[in-house]
This record gives sequence, structure tokens and C-alpha cells, in this order.
Amino acid sequence: MIKNWSKKLTYLLIGVILSILIIYGISYLSIIKPLQAEKSAINQQVSMYEKQLDSVSNQTTESLDDDLIEVAEKVPKQPYPDEVIRDIRQISSSTNVVIDYLASSESSGPGDGEEEESSSILEKSYTLDATATNVEDLNDFMNQLITQERLMTIDTISLQQAENDVFLTISFTTFYTG
Repeated sequence: MIKNWSKKLTYLLIGVILSILIIYGISYLSIIKPLQAEKSAINQQVSMYEKQLDSVSNQTTESLDDDLIEVAEKVPKQPYPDEVIRDIRQISSSTNVVIDYLASSESSGPGDGEEEESSSILEKSYTLDATATNVEDLNDFMNQLITQERLMTIDTISLQQAENDVFLTISFTTFYTG
């Protein structure tokens, strides 16, 4: 064995071992522990996404069919422009909005006249100019316009505010089956 092992060497060896343990503890707390927490968080996210994927993939076609039926009920068989005008007129009178101009353009099918299946959806576009005394009335008008029973999309909106009046120009499209 070592004959000249002194107390000084023992303390030095204990100091080196304690230093190594302290460095290991600090490394564990500053490097390994955060990586384990990050791994745990990522595993939770993966689990959440897997659950969402399972719920979406297991979604029954019945709910999809119900949504399609609901949309189909909003699409009439004919364009009925007189109903569109009547509905817009009722909405404008209930919201204190004055319709200055309303015109329709040519009817067309989706894809510029390409023929689709027998249940193809056709569209009719309209342009509307309206005037109101404040923006809130026009906002109410727009809310009622988009929540009416007929399926429609708003293509463009232009809003101009003068000193006393607010002017609105919109282009919208209604749909019907042929």
C-alpha cells in the first residue's frame, strides 16, 4: 500500500470527490432536468394531438351529412332575385339603411361554366350601394344580411364615411341549384 498517505492527501481526495458530485448535481439540475421536463411536455402534446386525431377520424359521417343538409336547405332551386330584393329591402328598413342601387349580373356556375354533376350549384352576383347616418346601422345591416336564410358570400366591401352619412358598396353572390 501507499506508505506516505497523509491527511492532506485524504482531504484533497475528499475535496475532489465532493467537487465531482457538486458538478454532477449542478449539471443534472441545469441540463438534464429541463430536458426531461421538455420531453414530458412534448409527450403530452403528442398525446393531445393523437387524441384529437382519433376523435376527428372517428367522427361519424352523420354529423357531416347533417351539416351538408343544413347548407343544402339554404340553397334554393331557382335564383329568385325578387326574394333577394325583398329580403334586402326588409333588412334595410329594419336597420335605417337606404338602398341607393341594387343590380344583378349574369348567372354562372362554378368554374366559369364548367359542367359538374347533376346537382351543380349555380351562382348569381349582385352589387349594392347603401347609405346610412352612422356606421352602427350599416353594421347591423351587414350582420342581418349575412345571417339570413339564403346562402351567400360577400365578395367585396367598400365603406366610405362623409361628414353626415356613411356609404357602403358591397358585391355579394347568392347560390341556387339548376
